[in-house]
Order: sequence, then C-alpha cells, then structure tokens
Amino acid sequence: MKSPPADGTGLSRGSDESKGGTMAQRNSFDRARRRGRKPILMPLPDHDFDPTEAAIPWSTCMSGGWNIAISTESGSVPVADLRRLEGPLPGLLTASKSARTAYKHMTQDPAFQHPIPYERIDVSEYEALLLPGGDAPGVRQYLDSTPLRTKVLQFWVQHKPIGAICQAFSCWPERSIHKPDGASYTEAR
Repeated sequence: MKSPPADGTGLSRGSDESKGGTMAQRNSFDRARRRGRKPILMPLPDHDFDPTEAAIPWSTCMSGGWNIAISTESGSVPVADLRRLEGPLPGLLTASKSARTAYKHMTQDPAFQHPIPYERIDVSEYEALLLPGGDAPGVRQYLDSTPLRTKVLQFWVQHKPIGAICQAFSCWPERSIHKPDGASYTEAR
C-alpha cells in the first residue's frame, strides 16, 4: 500500500514522484481543491486510539483528495495505542505493516502535529466527521467527552456525513441528548 506523504498534499507517490503522484491522484486532488471541499474532521483521544482505525481511513481520504483535520480534547498531539503499534502478532493483535506505515505518514502531517481542541471545533468548517475507535483505557476520554458529543450532535443536526468505527459509536449522542419534546435526534432518520 502506498501512503500519502507528510507534505499535506494527500497525494500518494507513484513511481514518478517528480510529478506529485499518479495522474489520477493529481486529478482527484485538483478536483477537490477546485470544488472548495472543506476538510473532514477526525477527533482522537489524547492517547490509546487504534492506529489502524485512524490511519487507514486517514490515508484513504487523503489519497482521495480530502484534507483531514485532527482534534483532541486539549489540542495536544495524540499518540496511538502502543500495544497495537509494537506488540506481537502483526495483523492480528498488532497493526499490520501497512497500517503502521499509514500511521507514520499520518503523524507527520501538520494537521496531526497541531490538533484542534474539542471545545474549539466549528462544525461549519468541516464537510464530514470521521470517528475512529480503540479499546485501550485512554479511549474513554474521547468516548465520554461531553464537548465532543455536543459537536457530534451538531454534525448530525446539520445533516453532515458521520462515519464511526468500532467503539466510536459510543460517542453517538442519541442516548443522552434529546430534542425539547423528549424525542431522540436520530429517531426520524
């Protein structure tokens, strides 16, 4: 698998790096830029997120011409679940080689190095929301975050696409946030 470079372009490098990726990748990126696409927001916990569940979707979106903005609770640089990166049995209990490579590229991206605090997320600035999961203890910070749940609800109310992987469905506010009439916001959909 070829992963996006750390230069923030989102273009995977083919055999001809001097041209900035394959023709299809350059065209996809150019189309996204011309359309004025807003970035996709990917909130993460400060530590313990699953590197595969974050880096593979990040890589796929970046290769498709999307920019990804990263957010953490306090705006600190996130760190993946180290057991998933360095543990035994790659591809089974540990991230596969391609996931580790994608994670390396993701951590070099300027958006990853300068995350937005949950409280400062302005939903109008993003096209969609991507919620990766994880099962290590540090993920609770993310799953139980009231500010993040509020932002997830704002994405939902504005009819913006939301993708959630594995445990990230626990961020879903439908069980805890309701309309004034008591109905769930997701009831009618």
